[in-house]
Amino acid sequence: MVKIAVVGYGFMGRAHVANYAKLDDAKVVAVVEANPERLNQMLKGNVEANEEEASLEGVELFDDLQKILGRKDVDVVDVCLPTHLHKWAVLEALNAGHHVICEKPLALTLEDVDEMFDRAEEKGRLLMAAHCIRFWPEYEYLQQAVQSGEFGRPLSVLFRRVSPYPGWSGGDDWFSDPKRSGGALFDLHIHDVDFANVLFGRPESVYAQGIEGPKGGTLAVWSQYRYRQGPIVALEGSWEYSIFEMSYHAAFEEAEIRYSSLTSPSLKVYRHGDERGFTPELPAEDGYVRELRYFVECIRDGKHPDRVAPESVRQSIAMTLAEGRSIRCGQPVSVEN
Repeated sequence: MVKIAVVGYGFMGRAHVANYAKLDDAKVVAVVEANPERLNQMLKGNVEANEEEASLEGVELFDDLQKILGRKDVDVVDVCLPTHLHKWAVLEALNAGHHVICEKPLALTLEDVDEMFDRAEEKGRLLMAAHCIRFWPEYEYLQQAVQSGEFGRPLSVLFRRVSPYPGWSGGDDWFSDPKRSGGALFDLHIHDVDFANVLFGRPESVYAQGIEGPKGGTLAVWSQYRYRQGPIVALEGSWEYSIFEMSYHAAFEEAEIRYSSLTSPSLKVYRHGDERGFTPELPAEDGYVRELRYFVECIRDGKHPDRVAPESVRQSIAMTLAEGRSIRCGQPVSVEN
């Protein structure tokens, strides 16, 4: 049984507690939350995560991370804090000998990402960034289609992730401060940046345009990735919509795949010449529980979480930073290796 302490009990912390309860070989033994009012709040996020199923029965509650560090009954520290606190909490947990899973984005700079992964290696502990879209069934289907060549070569992919402004910060509007959240670029849009990286790797260059928020940072972004011999990849991310939607439209030589979180069925495949299309059979579980199960299995089996390898996480951060540079200079920019 892998025993977990969840640090931060906002929308994502509650969602993680609820999804660990679905795993037979994992148990949340502690929750750390500095604000006791958060323990009774239901902070709804933009994705349905069944966080209402979270139960704290039998779970020890703490108001300070230091109180659970080094405990022998805590194998994993699960960091669900605001982004600017990730590095501090991750390093503290690794130094105390715990494995760590941390919500995305892992950090806002490559230097911080490197320091965190270097410390994990130094301490012989596992560190995984919780990029849940890599485990979302509809996105796994797209990855399988690209890798297998079942529908021929991918020609273009359009990713969209649009949302109302995040109102689930619990009173401290840290989302509006780009130094703490990275804005929509890092908090929302990075999901699709990361998945484009999973599918096609590092682009040759990135061109992006954005809308700036009242305190700086980015409220909305439109970007395009240039691959020398790859498909056309375009992405939109925004905090300026009234309804949340994540979607993609992928065109292949022999078919197209359409996904939208707002439609039922959410995923359809249309082979050329077939206007009716078909609905692939997908796992019933969402990406939250599947990513947590994967990390628990890695700990149990003593293997590295290669599906979310450090170099891949780092490259996704580099691509997001490149988009920010392109927005500021108004020109395409290269992506740092």
